[in-house]
Amino acid sequence: MLLSCLFTACQTTTLTETAQTDSFIASINDSAIIDTSLNLLHTVDPKKIQQDSSLSETYSYDGIAYDTTELDIIITPFLELPPEIEGASELYAEDSTMLGRSEYLLAGNLEGVIFMRINGRLERLVAVKQEEYVEGAPRLFRNNMYELLIEDDELVQQVDYVIYRFVNVTVSSKRKKITTRLYGEIGC
Repeated sequence: MLLSCLFTACQTTTLTETAQTDSFIASINDSAIIDTSLNLLHTVDPKKIQQDSSLSETYSYDGIAYDTTELDIIITPFLELPPEIEGASELYAEDSTMLGRSEYLLAGNLEGVIFMRINGRLERLVAVKQEEYVEGAPRLFRNNMYELLIEDDELVQQVDYVIYRFVNVTVSSKRKKITTRLYGEIGC
């Protein structure tokens, strides 16, 4: 499963209904709730469920909800490429199957712009040093919240003008840093 090293699934959930929102709440290990009407997770003291109706920055992916204030960096796929990604590009996923289904974890236009869905939001990052793609050279991208480093790893194959390879991607924020290996294609 996507970035499975970061998360473990909870084994038991309990459903209760709240009068305030007419939605169902699942209590996970007595430390978090999932509002299934909004597909959001809110970390709370279970005793305060009825009193606290505000939600922290949250999102869900594949039926699992995450609280971004605790985990800080979670990468999830996106299906549609931003308009800036056309022609020569680099597209990455967890593996070739996911890439074949157009479930991207990272997409760039080879002109210094990269997109990645971090904590449920599609982030646009710009190259720190504007250069053309050079195979083997590490590339650094930033926006106001994140820094992204892409380092080429294993070359799988090259077919005509397309390179298939693994890369190591490091995403950093002010509080957290994660590194993951992605599979991708670079070219036209």
